[in-house]
Amino acid sequence: MAKKLDPIEKARRAAERKAKSDEKKRLYREGVERRAAERLAKRIAKEEALVAARLARAQQREREYNEQLDIIYDMCLAVRNRKLTEYGRRKAGRMIGTLIFELPFRFIGWKSKSYMEARTFKKMTDGTTLAPTHEHVYPRQFDGEFLLCHMQTMGGMSRETFSKYIDIFRQTAHVLKQENMNLEQYQKAHRFISPEAAYLAAGVEVVQCEGGQTFHRLEEVAPQKVLHAFFGYRNHIEDK
Repeated sequence: MAKKLDPIEKARRAAERKAKSDEKKRLYREGVERRAAERLAKRIAKEEALVAARLARAQQREREYNEQLDIIYDMCLAVRNRKLTEYGRRKAGRMIGTLIFELPFRFIGWKSKSYMEARTFKKMTDGTTLAPTHEHVYPRQFDGEFLLCHMQTMGGMSRETFSKYIDIFRQTAHVLKQENMNLEQYQKAHRFISPEAAYLAAGVEVVQCEGGQTFHRLEEVAPQKVLHAFFGYRNHIEDK
């Protein structure tokens, strides 16, 4: 027959069991909290690393972009005082425009009506491919020739004005690939007047959508003297 414990011993053993139970619970809570803190620290470190990596990439892209701008700007300055033939002007304009074309674009929220109506970018029943594309609203050769015209007409150009021009020439719209091809003949440097005129002539109806940047026109930056010089010279060439 088991010996009956006296109340004092019974209370002592109960206290020991409770103390052990409380210790286990404390250790368990500490372990849970420690592991949670470790996971949080790892997540924070990972997020900080991602932010730092994104910042580094953004800074690298900014450096590369500014370097590209410096190259284009220096090319424009190099031919500022040169008397270019018609061939040389067009060749230089094409080279400069191509460099501008390779810069990151700025979507201005313009989308063609056909682009908006297309529910899917697969082939339609007639075989037409509804492929979307970013279309530069100012054509590349026009960009280069206009910058050269400003340089030679005004005897130079500030870096600030140059950057404003570049922001204008980087503007793009969303159109279908076929529409982009239709626009090409109306975006030749010797025919181009304005983005709206080219879109109208090509039969491309565009609508302004949310999510794009503000559209800036060439006339916002270009002095009237340069506009007259460029379009007047171009009309003179066409009349020959």
